[in-house]
Formats: sequence, structure tokens, C-alpha cells
Amino acid sequence: MDAGGRRMPAVMRNSMPRDLGRLKQKSRPANRNRGGNRGRNSGRSRRQGLNRRLLGSAVALTAGALLALGCYWLVRYDYPGRAVAGAEKLLNDAVHGAGLSIADVVVSGRVETSRRALARALAAPQGGSIIAFDSQAAQRRIEALGWVRRASVARHLPDTIAVTIVERRPFAIWRRGKRRSLIDREGAVIGDRIAKRYAGLLVVTGRQAPAQVGALVDMLARQPALYARVKAARRQGGRRWDVRFANGLTVRLPEDDGAEAWARLAALEQKHSILSRQLRAIDLRLPDRLIVRLTPEAASQRRHPGKST
Repeated sequence: MDAGGRRMPAVMRNSMPRDLGRLKQKSRPANRNRGGNRGRNSGRSRRQGLNRRLLGSAVALTAGALLALGCYWLVRYDYPGRAVAGAEKLLNDAVHGAGLSIADVVVSGRVETSRRALARALAAPQGGSIIAFDSQAAQRRIEALGWVRRASVARHLPDTIAVTIVERRPFAIWRRGKRRSLIDREGAVIGDRIAKRYAGLLVVTGRQAPAQVGALVDMLARQPALYARVKAARRQGGRRWDVRFANGLTVRLPEDDGAEAWARLAALEQKHSILSRQLRAIDLRLPDRLIVRLTPEAASQRRHPGKST
């Protein structure tokens, strides 16, 4: 109503919905455009991520191919070996320039060991680097030689290698079939080449004979008169010895108390010259009796007393 009491037209009530409707109609296209932009941005981001992954894979493949090619060329043309050889040459030149090359080798204690075998085991060529020379490895190689019991190798700067060896002493000959080897007291094999000066050593046979030969000789040597006539011995079953004399007589010693049986034989020889009888074997394995075996000739004479053979 106005000031005069008249009613006013309802303008505001009808105009408000139209304006709001226009505003809503205008706002809808704006919302649709905003959603489309968001979708386009998301697709663009995915494509960019995929491109980055593809680029990373391509770079990795290229780097791997280049690395493989580089390794191939290194192996194909031996560049590491050339580099090492070059470094060794520079080192050798420096060593020679400083006077640290091998000029002399001094050996003491060598009697039976071959000069050639010792030189090969030492591996210290004249003019070689004394700094690069491995004395411990050379010692192990020398001690592997049959005649060498122990050895020491030392570098004496600037140019000398000193070698000291202790040789094995031949003690017996170990026979296995047709093979014969020199052995020392402990049973270590020295070699198969037996010089004439060692041909008269005691010959032993049997698998365990070398390990027991020292104890056997100690026992036999208690009766020097008998031991001087012993030619060989056989280890029987790893338990006892059969001793053969130079005249072919075999004495069977017991498994236990072999020294007592050997002393009993010495007494029989002194009283009755039993070793000079026509005997093929004497069995001393029983302590209370003596068993003898005649030679074929003596057995024939006993069977036929009136005949001689």
C-alpha cells in the first residue's frame, strides 16, 4: 500500500523467480564447461606419465646396449689384460732400474736333489723381479720334491735368493710287484731311481711295510750278527714280519714279542749254527717250540738216506 492507502502492484514477488531462473540457467553451462576441463586435464596427465615411462625405458635400453657393447669390446680386444701387462712392465722396469732383480741364487744342503728339478721348483729366473718373487710358494714346491724333507727360501735384497734344504736319508727299498722305490725311515717315498750305492738296502714288501720299517730295523739291529745277513722282510697282514736271509732262509716272527723271538734265534745260531743248516724256513711264532722246514734237497735226502742229490 502507498501513503494514500492504495495497494501497490506485486512486482517484487513475480520478478524474483525470473531473475533466479535466469541465474540458474546461466550457471548450468558454466558447470558443464568446468567438468569437461577437468576430464581433459586428467587425460593429458595420463599421456604425459606414459610418455615419461616410455622415455625412461628407452634410456635404460640404450644404456644397457652401450654397456654390453663396451664389455664386448673390452673382452674382444683384451683391454684389461693389456692394462695389466702394461702395469707389470712399468713395475719391472722400475724394479730393474732400482737394481731389485734376481742376480744370484745360493743353495745349501743339496746332495741328491736334481739341480734341474730344484731350479724348476724354485722358479726364480735370473733377471726376474725379486719383489714379485713368492718365497713361500717356492718353498712349498721344493718340499714337494722326493729327496727334500724340508726347505727354507729367503730373499736377500737387493738381488739374491737363498735356499736351504734338508734331504731325506735313504733307509730301505719298498717293492710292489715290479716297482721299487727308495723310502726314508718314516716310510716317505723318495723316488723310483735307485743308485747302485743304495742297492744293498733292506728290501721290504707289504702295504703297511714302509710305516713299520723303522721299528723293524731297530729290532733286527739288536742282534748285529743276524742283521748283517738279512736281505729282505715282508709285512704279513699288517701284523707281523717274515724275515728272509741272504741264503734264502725265511724266519717267521710272531705278532707279539718279536724281539724275544729274534733273540732266541740269535742264541740258536750261536750254539748250533742253525742258519747254515739245509733249512727253507724257521717258524718262531710259538714261544715254546721251534718248527723248521727243510729245503727240497734236504727233504729228499731224509726220504732216501742212501741217495745223494
